[in-house]
Order: sequence, then structure tokens, then C-alpha cells
Amino acid sequence: MIGVWGADSVYFLVGGLGVVGLPMLFMVKNRTVHRSDKSKSAWEDMKDGLKFVKSDPMIRVLMSLNLLSLFAGFIMPLVPVYAEDVFDVGGEGFGMMMAAFGIGGALGTMVLFVSGDKFDKGLLLIGTGVLFGLCMVIFAFSRDYYLSLFLLGLMGVTGLAYVVTISVLVQSHTPNEMRGRVMSLFGISMQLFSLGFLFGGVIAQVTSNEIALLIGGIGAAVPPLLAYATSAELRRVS
Repeated sequence: MIGVWGADSVYFLVGGLGVVGLPMLFMVKNRTVHRSDKSKSAWEDMKDGLKFVKSDPMIRVLMSLNLLSLFAGFIMPLVPVYAEDVFDVGGEGFGMMMAAFGIGGALGTMVLFVSGDKFDKGLLLIGTGVLFGLCMVIFAFSRDYYLSLFLLGLMGVTGLAYVVTISVLVQSHTPNEMRGRVMSLFGISMQLFSLGFLFGGVIAQVTSNEIALLIGGIGAAVPPLLAYATSAELRRVS
């Protein structure tokens, strides 16, 4: 779109989709919310959520993995660098690279939706995390544009599958009365993915693009492996 109609078209499209989505929110039916008799402040609820995360081995491991997903964010600020300086494909080529990542994410969501509970969630978590990190490392040293498109698409598939699997496991292993507080903390920890953009850019500036992506890839792949090896609760997940 940037190459054909200019950058303005992207903002108009995103804004238009937001306008279309707004009335759809009002079509969502409300469900009965069961509130605690005791009135607590948001800070007290957050402390209760943190205590639960700390006390439950399974949730503690999953939340730690979610926090460490910031390493996966190392790739994002370097995609335009590779588009401009490595592949010299301009704005249109950069758009194709980001589209490959997005399409991969959509495909990953569809695969999870169709497969349901057919996959072992513990192994799915490990496999997608390791594959994402491996793709990032290969991307770092790739000098073939089409190979890099494929790698970005695969990172989209595995990245979405990884995040969705963690989210499902956290929700399914949290008691009803704690789920809201725990998922609020989960949402906050998700924002560290964006912090990875900053770290990835800084490391690339200080060292090189390849070293930044190498660190990001290792950081994305190793924690799931360690978690699976050390957590009996995660290995029992089906």
C-alpha cells in the first residue's frame, strides 16, 4: 500500500477499520460478573494477583516466559534496516516483509483454531519458542530477500502460536476468582515485547544487526527449553 498509494493510505485504512470495529463492540453481549463481597483497591487486587503468581509453580513459569518474550521484540526495529540497507527493496519491499510476518500470525491463529486440543500444549510452547528463535538467528545472517520473507512468515506463525498457548495455559490453570487479576498482570507483562524494540535497536547500534538478532534469537529459544526441562508441571500439560 505504501508503494502504490503512499503512507497516508495505511493510516486511513487503520482508522477506517477502527471506526468499523467500534459498533461491533456494542454488539457484544454482557455476561454476569461475580464480584467479591469485600471491596478492594486496584493496588490490593494487584498484590493478590502477584501473590498467587508467586505461589503457583505453573503460573510462575508461564509468566516468566511471557516476560522474557521481550527478546522476540528485537526483530521488529531491524526489519526496516534490513529492507533498506541489506536488501535495498525500499518501502514496498519493507511492506512485503511486514505483511509476511502478519500473514504468518494469521495462519498461526487459524491452525490453532482448527487443531483445538490435538497438540500437546507443553511441547507446542517449546517447539514454537525454539523455532521462532532459530528463524531469527537465520534471518540475521540471511542475504536472500525471499528466504527472509519466508523466515518472517514462519516467525509470525510461531510467535502467535507461542503467545496464544501461554495465554490459554495461564487462563486454564488459574481459579475463577483469581483469573481477572492474573490476566491483568499477564496483559501488563505483554507490553515488555515492545520494550524489546528499544533493546534490539540499542544493541544493534552499539554492536551490529547480526549480534542483536543473535542475542534475541537465543533469548527467545533458550528460556522455553529450560522451563520445560526444569518444570514438572509444564511437562505434565497436555
